[in-house]
Amino acid sequence: MHDGYPLVVLAAVVGLAVYCGFHVLLARLRRTSSPYPALVGSFIPGLLATIGATAAGLLAMHATPSDWCGFACLNLVTYGALGWGYFHFVNLSIASLRIRVLEELTEQGGDTPTGHLLARYNDEHLIATRIERLVYGGHLRVDAGRYLDGKPYFLWTARLFAGLRRLILG
Repeated sequence: MHDGYPLVVLAAVVGLAVYCGFHVLLARLRRTSSPYPALVGSFIPGLLATIGATAAGLLAMHATPSDWCGFACLNLVTYGALGWGYFHFVNLSIASLRIRVLEELTEQGGDTPTGHLLARYNDEHLIATRIERLVYGGHLRVDAGRYLDGKPYFLWTARLFAGLRRLILG
């Protein structure tokens, strides 16, 4: 009676795995300036996988109509939540600089000269600010005008996220 229960329980996770896999595949096949078409378009195959896994599990369980309704709704909502989280995980890396610029505009009362923003967010300034933060946090050390390794924790985290980004965005 309960042979399909594990599949029903994991159906939304199966859908999320399909969503992630399709996103990686589409992002690599369709190299466009915007990452969003692949991210949004990959949601549908994951949704179909969630529906399919739920149906297969419920058929194996010989579920009643009320179980079909309850489990299907639960899995669709769960997949939607997992997909929403994945979308925003990917979107965070895309939008972080935009958010910082908007926060600075708000702090300045919504009125900042274009030249100020361009000067503040040029490559040299961004790199200098990041190096300063790494030194302040102990992730880099300065000795005789040279930068040396500091705490390795941030580097491990950075490598993990760089690998995930490479996997997801190509």
